[in-house]
Amino acid sequence: MMRKWIRQLVKIDGESISEVDYGALHPCLVWRILNGFVNPLEADRYLRMLKGDIYIEIARYLHPDASETELVEVYRPKVKKELLTYFNDKAGNQHHYKCHQYFVDNFPEMLERLQSGKFATSRGHAETSSILLMYEADLLGNVMGKLYRMGIRCLYAFDALWVKESMAEQVREIMDECALAGGIPCKAKIG
Repeated sequence: MMRKWIRQLVKIDGESISEVDYGALHPCLVWRILNGFVNPLEADRYLRMLKGDIYIEIARYLHPDASETELVEVYRPKVKKELLTYFNDKAGNQHHYKCHQYFVDNFPEMLERLQSGKFATSRGHAETSSILLMYEADLLGNVMGKLYRMGIRCLYAFDALWVKESMAEQVREIMDECALAGGIPCKAKIG
């Protein structure tokens, strides 16, 4: 991973860059994969949760007595970091994550489906990780193809694109369009 101060030195055609990435991409991809395979009420609840700030919601659930400042500054970053690995880890290891109880209490069928998929193959959690990566690569490939056809240059880094600052808003809109077209309920943000 490239340090922020180094990224600030990167330029495209001599212009400073902005990073545009999807918020809560893996939780959104999980919804895309499981939608239609779980109770519609649970799927709808999960979708509503994704439209808010999933990290704050989970932090608030885990730390109900925390102040808003603590939720935002202390617990939200921890939840965000934890969710990066939670959906990709082995089903037997997921109970070690603090966020696990949130999913057990709020989305039991979704979690059961996700975990049964992990046990269904000899690859286990690697299968889930591969599926998430496949959807992520497909989504970003669609975005980058559209940008290429429009003559917009970008650099790809994880689930983010680095683009000229002057193009960031247009790229964010294109990323949102591609996510919607792919049935993935996430929004891009300029960081």
